[in-house]
Amino acid sequence: MRKQTRKIANLGTIDLSKMELLNSLEMYIDIADLSADLQEEINKAVEKGKRLHEVKDKSYMEHCNQKWSKMGVSTTPQLHITLPEEGKIQYELYVFIEDLEDEDLCTSVALEIDLSEHIAELKRIIFHALVDKFI
Repeated sequence: MRKQTRKIANLGTIDLSKMELLNSLEMYIDIADLSADLQEEINKAVEKGKRLHEVKDKSYMEHCNQKWSKMGVSTTPQLHITLPEEGKIQYELYVFIEDLEDEDLCTSVALEIDLSEHIAELKRIIFHALVDKFI
């Protein structure tokens, strides 16, 4: 096993193997380009999400005189990553849905995806995203 310590000037030696994550860390990373198969799956999920929103928030939509427009919706697919206090990285494909005519009319859907073969790459992505964001 690789030594997990680092020397820091004016501090001493820190032990990275004994780090605590309080609660969890969540991040959303926009997806710029989707495969055709995944896009088809998202399109189906968007329609299902709109219908579910109509049922779940029916009284609110009626009160605010809202309905999905014929112009359609914009979608923002994101990789939702959770780093739990303990256990493995959790992830899902999250899609934010917004009506093109009424920006107050929006909802979201989450799709399960299998990235188990890409965990090492996912860890690098998370690392680089955090470094780029905060350093």
